[in-house]
Amino acid sequence: MRDKPRVISNRMWALHVAGIVARLRGDAAAAVQAQTDSLALIGPGPRALWDRVRALAERGLASLDGGRFEDATTDLEEAKRLFETLGTSMHPAQAEVLVGLARLAIGHGDAETARPLLEEASRFWERFEPGSAGEADVARWLEQCALTGRSRLRPDAIVRKSIEWIDGATPSLRGRSLFLLSHVRFRGRLRNQRKWSA
Repeated sequence: MRDKPRVISNRMWALHVAGIVARLRGDAAAAVQAQTDSLALIGPGPRALWDRVRALAERGLASLDGGRFEDATTDLEEAKRLFETLGTSMHPAQAEVLVGLARLAIGHGDAETARPLLEEASRFWERFEPGSAGEADVARWLEQCALTGRSRLRPDAIVRKSIEWIDGATPSLRGRSLFLLSHVRFRGRLRNQRKWSA
């Protein structure tokens, strides 16, 4: 006889889990709302900081997936600070925060900021779960980071390479990468405008 599914009686935690599920299925708006509602229900207690950092991390990633980059930056930077305050060993959620911040940096063409964040996340996944989806995700963003580092000299080349990279990515990574491509194209147009107006 199969066991009955467990019922989550803690509403704060249920909303947090629902937000994770929504983000993974691609519904960024629902994920953001669920994590916002979850954060509002966190009360005082020994686990409050831990509950808050996980909800902030998830909301930041959902905002990033949904193109709300300022909101994503605020939440992910706060989550990174809180993880450091907790002083615990690296956690998968913490590694995802680092990757999220790196993605934002790459979107701004800042490979120098992104690279150490990705390298730290990569070292974690190599120890924690070699060959995992998390490790593969970091590897792809490291590749994109390397391309971004060369984009200052050849914006057209980075666009072509980005298209190739997105075509070879998984559906979830493909959707999350389109903002980077549009950003690089904008930088290229801006550079051409400056050249012709000079």
